[in-house]
Amino acid sequence: SMSTNYLETIHMMVAIGLGWSVLPASMLDEQVCVLQVPNVTIGRQLGVVTHPSRSPSNAARCFVELLRKQTRDGQA
Repeated sequence: SMSTNYLETIHMMVAIGLGWSVLPASMLDEQVCVLQVPNVTIGRQLGVVTHPSRSPSNAARCFVELLRKQTRDGQA
């Protein structure tokens, strides 16, 4: 068993046949392929972290609101 946190390293290991992984869609290319796994949902819990003594910028507030809306609507 091997472990790494570097996506490029993981991609390379999958591409040369050393294993399989769950990678972001942005890393899909001609060297790797999608394997459909029926009845499996993969997710992760994310949080918003801000500086306690600073107000978020307008852009940051809009981004957080967009994330909240997509989560409520079941899009994320």
